[in-house]
Amino acid sequence: MSVTGIIAEYNPFHTGHAWQIAEARRRCGPTPVIVAMSGSFVQRGEPAIFDKWLRAELAVLGGADLVLELPFTFSCRSAETFAQGGVRLLAATGLVSTLAFSAETPDLSWLQQAARQKNTPQTQERLQNALQKGLSYGAALGAALDQNATTASALALPNNILALEYLSALAKYAPALQSLALPRQGSGYHQGDLPASGYASATALRQQLLTTASQELSSFFPSAVWQRLLSLPTQPVTLRSLELPLLQQLRSSYANELALLPDMEPGLEWRLLQCARTSRTAEELLTKLKTKRYARTRLQRLLIYSLLRFPAAIAKQASLDGPAYLRVLAFNATGRTLLQQMKKTATLPVITRGAALSRSKSLQMAPLPSSSPLASWQWDVRATDLHAFASGQASGLDFLRSPVYVPESSS
Repeated sequence: MSVTGIIAEYNPFHTGHAWQIAEARRRCGPTPVIVAMSGSFVQRGEPAIFDKWLRAELAVLGGADLVLELPFTFSCRSAETFAQGGVRLLAATGLVSTLAFSAETPDLSWLQQAARQKNTPQTQERLQNALQKGLSYGAALGAALDQNATTASALALPNNILALEYLSALAKYAPALQSLALPRQGSGYHQGDLPASGYASATALRQQLLTTASQELSSFFPSAVWQRLLSLPTQPVTLRSLELPLLQQLRSSYANELALLPDMEPGLEWRLLQCARTSRTAEELLTKLKTKRYARTRLQRLLIYSLLRFPAAIAKQASLDGPAYLRVLAFNATGRTLLQQMKKTATLPVITRGAALSRSKSLQMAPLPSSSPLASWQWDVRATDLHAFASGQASGLDFLRSPVYVPESSS
């Protein structure tokens, strides 16, 4: 069976995402779709607007068949690590034959050539030198690849950057998988205004959902997704939802503790401490921290790492080992069939319920060493508990919640 894989955040799921799934099926045939979706925190260093089970349910309502969680150790990381985690997770199902992704420049030959050049030692050295000079990742990549201004500008676009990382990860970890580059639909990735019609960016929709779920938003969501959004019992979650515990945590930290966080450059821990002590909100803190050298998304990830006390040793080991399990979040009838097949084909354990793990004292006694396969699970639990705190829910959801089954008639 041919199966299409997609790596996504669905923060939240909208008509642009539904188009991507439908277009992948149009080009690949009526294939099932498995999604590797970020869990409680997303790549740009923010809590997901809704919990992972709800976002997975919305994805199935919008056309996906099976949604698996991309663990925190990959979802709230750099674009490179995010892509590698997603590719390795989908490959571990033993079912996915094609990875579909969107790009601002969906020229697969051009993207593949740029990805191959990016991975050469010479380009990597130039890239690191450019980053050390304070260039953004996109600008540094364009400079490292020695591109003209037009091409360098295209390489700096968010989905093109991710496309290069997906192709690099495929070449390294899953060369047998085919690639399908699709044109990104609608508004720019970071565009904050709603268009008059067509496709809106997730950024704009998040901003609107924070204030109202008015009928004017309905056209930007698949009908079944919109109806589900209207019934939500919880409020959307943002970084602001966590700013008080975040500031308290930072103000009570020591510099040597912060130095152990992933991606913490020498000296940045002191800047983080100083700015936290004089900031009253998360936005004020980020404004003080941001420089040409430090991108906002990187700083936001550092804030989340600090709040969770996420150590660099765990992050490094996860990057080396890849995902340790396949956590099921939501599925439909087709997804149930895929799960049955995965029991025979998957190269990683498939987790449908975490209840059995709740009886493990080792998971609750102390952090597991980075070499333990369940170390990643502990960080998923911490991330989910932190997200639950922000939305006013009880902790322990990873041990209590079952995957969401969505009947075919609902989607």
